[in-house]
Amino acid sequence: MASNLDGGSLDVQLPVQHCISVASTGKSWKIPANFIKETDGGKLWLQVRASCFGLCNVVTSEKLDPKARPSHKDSKGLQSLINMRFGPDDSVVLPVGDEGASVTCKACSKANDDLHLLYSEANMSVFFSYLQEVGISISAAGEGSKRSYSKTGQYSKNSAKALRVRMSRSKDKPRKESKTVLSLRTLNV
Repeated sequence: MASNLDGGSLDVQLPVQHCISVASTGKSWKIPANFIKETDGGKLWLQVRASCFGLCNVVTSEKLDPKARPSHKDSKGLQSLINMRFGPDDSVVLPVGDEGASVTCKACSKANDDLHLLYSEANMSVFFSYLQEVGISISAAGEGSKRSYSKTGQYSKNSAKALRVRMSRSKDKPRKESKTVLSLRTLNV
Protein backbone atom coordinates (compact mmCIF):
# COMPACT_ATOMS: atom_id res chain seq x y z
CA MET A 1 0.00 0.00 0.00
CA ALA A 2 1.35 3.44 -0.85
CA SER A 3 1.64 6.25 1.66
CA ASN A 4 1.24 9.98 1.30
CA LEU A 5 3.59 12.68 2.63
CA ASP A 6 1.99 12.57 6.08
CA GLY A 7 2.73 8.86 6.37
CA GLY A 8 -0.95 7.84 6.02
CA SER A 9 -2.00 5.28 3.45
CA LEU A 10 -3.58 6.25 0.15
CA ASP A 11 -6.79 4.58 -0.89
CA VAL A 12 -6.51 4.17 -4.65
CA GLN A 13 -9.28 2.59 -6.72
CA LEU A 14 -9.35 1.78 -10.41
CA PRO A 15 -13.02 1.76 -11.45
CA VAL A 16 -13.94 0.19 -14.77
CA GLN A 17 -16.27 1.98 -17.16
CA HIS A 18 -17.93 -0.43 -19.60
CA CYS A 19 -18.54 0.88 -23.08
CA ILE A 20 -20.14 -0.67 -26.18
CA SER A 21 -19.17 0.71 -29.58
CA VAL A 22 -21.19 -0.14 -32.68
CA ALA A 23 -19.19 0.33 -35.88
CA SER A 24 -22.21 0.53 -38.21
CA THR A 25 -23.60 3.56 -36.37
CA GLY A 26 -20.29 5.05 -35.29
CA LYS A 27 -21.60 5.56 -31.76
CA SER A 28 -20.60 4.36 -28.30
CA TRP A 29 -22.63 3.75 -25.16
CA LYS A 30 -21.03 4.23 -21.76
CA ILE A 31 -22.99 1.73 -19.74
CA PRO A 32 -24.12 2.94 -16.32
CA ALA A 33 -22.73 0.79 -13.48
CA ASN A 34 -26.21 -0.28 -12.35
CA PHE A 35 -26.85 -1.91 -15.77
CA ILE A 36 -24.02 -4.44 -15.25
CA LYS A 37 -24.95 -7.24 -12.85
CA GLU A 38 -22.49 -9.78 -11.51
CA THR A 39 -23.57 -13.26 -10.44
CA ASP A 40 -22.01 -15.47 -7.81
CA GLY A 41 -20.13 -17.36 -10.53
CA GLY A 42 -18.41 -14.15 -11.65
CA LYS A 43 -20.42 -13.80 -14.87
CA LEU A 44 -21.37 -10.29 -15.95
CA TRP A 45 -24.88 -9.62 -17.30
CA LEU A 46 -26.09 -6.53 -19.15
CA GLN A 47 -29.55 -5.31 -18.19
CA VAL A 48 -31.37 -4.28 -21.37
CA ARG A 49 -34.13 -1.79 -20.69
CA ALA A 50 -36.24 -0.68 -23.65
CA SER A 51 -36.40 2.90 -22.40
CA CYS A 52 -32.63 3.35 -21.94
CA PHE A 53 -31.47 6.38 -23.94
CA GLY A 54 -27.92 5.05 -24.35
CA LEU A 55 -29.13 1.80 -25.89
CA CYS A 56 -31.56 3.60 -28.21
CA ASN A 57 -28.84 6.02 -29.28
CA VAL A 58 -26.09 3.46 -29.99
CA VAL A 59 -28.20 1.35 -32.39
CA THR A 60 -29.25 4.17 -34.68
CA SER A 61 -27.18 6.54 -36.78
CA GLU A 62 -29.81 9.26 -36.34
CA LYS A 63 -29.42 11.98 -33.72
CA LEU A 64 -31.85 11.38 -30.87
CA ASP A 65 -33.22 13.98 -28.51
CA PRO A 66 -32.96 12.74 -24.89
CA LYS A 67 -35.88 14.98 -23.91
CA ALA A 68 -38.14 12.95 -26.22
CA ARG A 69 -37.46 9.87 -24.01
CA PRO A 70 -36.91 7.38 -26.87
CA SER A 71 -37.80 3.73 -26.36
CA HIS A 72 -37.34 0.34 -28.06
CA LYS A 73 -40.63 -1.00 -26.73
CA ASP A 74 -42.03 -1.43 -30.25
CA SER A 75 -38.91 -3.04 -31.78
CA LYS A 76 -39.68 -6.48 -33.18
CA GLY A 77 -36.20 -7.77 -32.36
CA LEU A 78 -36.31 -6.77 -28.71
CA GLN A 79 -39.88 -7.98 -28.24
CA SER A 80 -39.11 -11.37 -29.78
CA LEU A 81 -36.07 -11.76 -27.49
CA ILE A 82 -38.16 -10.85 -24.47
CA ASN A 83 -40.75 -13.46 -25.45
CA MET A 84 -38.10 -16.17 -26.09
CA ARG A 85 -36.45 -15.90 -22.68
CA PHE A 86 -39.14 -17.94 -20.94
CA GLY A 87 -37.57 -21.21 -22.09
CA PRO A 88 -35.69 -23.54 -19.77
CA ASP A 89 -32.36 -22.82 -21.49
CA ASP A 90 -30.27 -19.70 -21.14
CA SER A 91 -29.30 -19.86 -24.80
CA VAL A 92 -31.65 -18.56 -27.50
CA VAL A 93 -30.92 -19.25 -31.18
CA LEU A 94 -31.51 -16.15 -33.29
CA PRO A 95 -31.74 -15.95 -37.08
CA VAL A 96 -28.57 -13.90 -37.56
CA GLY A 97 -26.76 -14.30 -40.85
CA ASP A 98 -27.21 -17.49 -42.90
CA GLU A 99 -26.87 -20.16 -40.22
CA GLY A 100 -28.13 -18.33 -37.15
CA ALA A 101 -26.32 -17.69 -33.92
CA SER A 102 -27.18 -18.03 -30.27
CA VAL A 103 -27.34 -15.33 -27.65
CA THR A 104 -27.18 -16.11 -23.95
CA CYS A 105 -29.81 -14.45 -21.80
CA LYS A 106 -31.24 -15.07 -18.36
CA ALA A 107 -34.54 -16.88 -18.23
CA CYS A 108 -37.21 -15.03 -16.27
CA SER A 109 -40.54 -15.72 -14.63
CA LYS A 110 -42.38 -12.41 -15.14
CA ALA A 111 -43.22 -10.81 -18.48
CA ASN A 112 -42.30 -7.32 -17.31
CA ASP A 113 -38.76 -8.23 -16.16
CA ASP A 114 -35.94 -6.53 -18.04
CA LEU A 115 -33.87 -8.60 -20.45
CA HIS A 116 -30.44 -9.65 -19.10
CA LEU A 117 -27.78 -10.70 -21.64
CA LEU A 118 -24.44 -12.30 -20.89
CA TYR A 119 -21.95 -9.45 -21.15
CA SER A 120 -19.34 -10.71 -23.61
CA GLU A 121 -18.14 -9.36 -26.94
CA ALA A 122 -19.47 -12.35 -28.88
CA ASN A 123 -22.88 -12.22 -27.19
CA MET A 124 -23.21 -8.45 -27.68
CA SER A 125 -22.24 -8.79 -31.37
CA VAL A 126 -25.00 -11.35 -31.94
CA PHE A 127 -27.52 -9.20 -30.04
CA PHE A 128 -26.81 -5.98 -31.95
CA SER A 129 -26.60 -7.83 -35.31
CA TYR A 130 -29.99 -9.40 -34.62
CA LEU A 131 -31.55 -6.03 -33.74
CA GLN A 132 -30.23 -4.51 -36.97
CA GLU A 133 -31.31 -7.43 -39.17
CA VAL A 134 -34.82 -7.64 -37.75
CA GLY A 135 -35.29 -3.89 -37.70
CA ILE A 136 -35.11 -1.24 -35.07
CA SER A 137 -38.12 0.82 -34.13
CA ILE A 138 -37.55 3.73 -31.78
CA SER A 139 -40.52 5.72 -30.59
CA ALA A 140 -40.68 8.83 -28.45
CA ALA A 141 -42.61 8.87 -25.19
CA GLY A 142 -46.33 8.78 -25.84
CA GLU A 143 -45.98 7.33 -29.36
CA GLY A 144 -46.34 3.74 -30.50
CA SER A 145 -48.31 1.11 -28.66
CA LYS A 146 -49.83 2.21 -25.41
CA ARG A 147 -50.84 0.33 -22.33
CA SER A 148 -54.45 -0.68 -22.10
CA TYR A 149 -56.24 0.24 -18.94
CA SER A 150 -59.36 -1.34 -17.58
CA LYS A 151 -61.74 0.26 -15.14
CA THR A 152 -61.36 -1.18 -11.71
CA GLY A 153 -62.90 -0.27 -8.42
CA GLN A 154 -66.39 0.89 -7.69
CA TYR A 155 -65.99 4.62 -8.02
CA SER A 156 -66.21 6.15 -11.44
CA LYS A 157 -67.82 9.18 -13.04
CA ASN A 158 -70.98 7.15 -13.71
CA SER A 159 -71.31 6.00 -10.11
CA ALA A 160 -70.76 9.58 -8.86
CA LYS A 161 -73.49 10.80 -11.21
CA ALA A 162 -75.86 8.09 -9.99
CA LEU A 163 -75.13 9.09 -6.39
CA ARG A 164 -75.96 12.75 -7.14
CA VAL A 165 -79.23 11.69 -8.81
CA ARG A 166 -80.21 9.60 -5.78
CA MET A 167 -79.39 12.47 -3.44
CA SER A 168 -81.44 14.97 -5.47
CA ARG A 169 -84.42 12.61 -5.53
CA SER A 170 -84.27 12.19 -1.78
CA LYS A 171 -84.48 15.98 -1.36
CA ASP A 172 -87.76 16.05 -3.31
CA LYS A 173 -89.48 13.53 -1.05
CA PRO A 174 -91.01 14.82 2.16
CA ARG A 175 -88.99 13.78 5.15
CA LYS A 176 -90.45 11.92 8.05
CA GLU A 177 -90.37 13.91 11.19
CA SER A 178 -87.99 12.56 13.68
CA LYS A 179 -87.45 13.67 17.18
CA THR A 180 -83.90 14.34 18.03
CA VAL A 181 -83.09 14.57 21.67
CA LEU A 182 -80.07 16.60 22.57
CA SER A 183 -78.53 16.23 25.92
CA LEU A 184 -76.51 19.11 27.22
CA ARG A 185 -74.52 18.94 30.39
CA THR A 186 -72.59 21.48 32.22
CA LEU A 187 -69.67 20.20 34.10
CA ASN A 188 -68.36 22.02 37.09
CA VAL A 189 -64.65 21.88 37.30
